Amino acid sequence: MENLTLVALCVLIGLLLQRVHVFKAAHEVLNAWVIWVALPAVILHYLPLLAFDQRLLGLILIPWVTLALIAGLVLWLGRQLGWSRNTIGALLMLAPLGNTSFLGIPMLQALLGDQSIPYALVYDQAGSFLAVVLYLPFVAAFYAGDGVFSWGKVLRKMITFPPMIAALVTFATWSLDRPVWLEANLIRLADTLVPVAMVAVGLQLKLSLPQGLGQPFAVGMLLKMGLMPLLALWLIQLLDMRGLPAQTALLEAAMPTMITAGVVAASHNLQPRLAAAMVGWGVLVSFVTLPLWSLVAQQL
Repeated sequence: MENLTLVALCVLIGLLLQRVHVFKAAHEVLNAWVIWVALPAVILHYLPLLAFDQRLLGLILIPWVTLALIAGLVLWLGRQLGWSRNTIGALLMLAPLGNTSFLGIPMLQALLGDQSIPYALVYDQAGSFLAVVLYLPFVAAFYAGDGVFSWGKVLRKMITFPPMIAALVTFATWSLDRPVWLEANLIRLADTLVPVAMVAVGLQLKLSLPQGLGQPFAVGMLLKMGLMPLLALWLIQLLDMRGLPAQTALLEAAMPTMITAGVVAASHNLQPRLAAAMVGWGVLVSFVTLPLWSLVAQQL
């Protein structure tokens, strides 16, 4: 409860700073710190603690299978309910992709403890991050009307993304002993992830409801916050996953809409009000739903 209180407090601080306009573009600076410093430090410190075995396969499969199922359902519902092309494109970004790093890792620390972080990193890097660089550009190119999709750009994004570089460095130096001073400093930098990321989330929250888009908003929220973790739970049982890997996969699948997905949707003019609402309300609702899903996870 103490860790969850810290997460909520930092989000509240971010919301207050957003209202008083003390810092201009503060969220961009904090986002950069998380991506360039805190997340790489988390990866460099926690990933070597991971024991590689068949249990990790589920952490890689679940984000991709749930993405495919939710995306297919969005396409079907879009046709059945007569949604516009822009709305379908937006929900293809917003409904299947969760906030598995900025919000996910702090929430997992609060609900499952530090020992869940290595598993969260596998889910995030092999699932959510690759979806950002492979899936999001494809949807944007197809639904935003420009038709531009470059494998060269995708590859550059993958190999220049700081957390991915940190993961590659970790694997390259796996068998080497690290000096005590390096580990101590990595831990201190990694500890900045929760407060900095959560204040950044608070600074970016928009809690207005999208007028005229109530139905897509409600459906998108139900798909992301309700159906996706249920699908993950089904896959966990199908794959016979147990313990921390299963618990981590379930909670990661239950995370609200990814902020990056909302930003990409808005930047391509794919229902920006719907994107802002799903990101903002998703974070708020997750403070109720994630503790409830953690009760389910404890039975795994």
